[in-house]
Amino acid sequence: MLDEALKKAVLRSRYLVALCGSGMLKEYGQLSMRDPDRAYEIEKKYGYSPEEMFTSSFYSTRPDRFFDFYRNEILAGEGCPGEAFYHLADLSKCGKLKCVITNNVYSYPEKAGCENVVSLHGDIENNYCPHCKEKYPKEYILASKNAPRCTKCGALLRPGLIFFGQTVDNALMSRATAEVSKADVLLVIGSSLRFEPARQYARYFEGDHLIVINPVSDYSDRQADLVINEPIAETLKKISEWVEED
Repeated sequence: MLDEALKKAVLRSRYLVALCGSGMLKEYGQLSMRDPDRAYEIEKKYGYSPEEMFTSSFYSTRPDRFFDFYRNEILAGEGCPGEAFYHLADLSKCGKLKCVITNNVYSYPEKAGCENVVSLHGDIENNYCPHCKEKYPKEYILASKNAPRCTKCGALLRPGLIFFGQTVDNALMSRATAEVSKADVLLVIGSSLRFEPARQYARYFEGDHLIVINPVSDYSDRQADLVINEPIAETLKKISEWVEED
């Protein structure tokens, strides 16, 4: 019954949008900093929680300590897109999926081949000098022994990510809101409706079907029209095959 309802909603969709959370990474073993187990390990290692370290104040006052954490726990954590991202890319390439909105900082949707991606929290390639605006790739940060500085003006470099406690860039927020507002079917993938970005942006959805695809059930998902508590990659593979056969 659930498969039939999901299939009918997707195949009838004219403007399908995916709103992706950290569960897409967790399914193949990559945990976010907010995951309790990983947060505990980080705090044991550095003496501070991720919520304390990944902030603008920690970056400004203890740059060497911040970049030690940033290199080892964020930049070095980059892997390859999981299977689920490639199924999203298939949907994107065939024109069914119109937009992917994500908090992923590793550009996995783009690397898998998705088009029209809104990366709400930035990406690890976008490191820059806040003084002269010179840009630096992640390799420059990884190669630095201490807090990396601009080769032109000597200023401390700034990761192009959203620190904890900061708001998303207004242009990105407006773009994400507009895409959700245009959607007739919204797939919330790897998140419940209780967590960001799903909680923030799903309220702008005015379409026909709000569908949650997440292995873990949550009381907040009662707001959805359809809830699929099955493995993400497996479900997206089905959807991709249905669209291909249609």
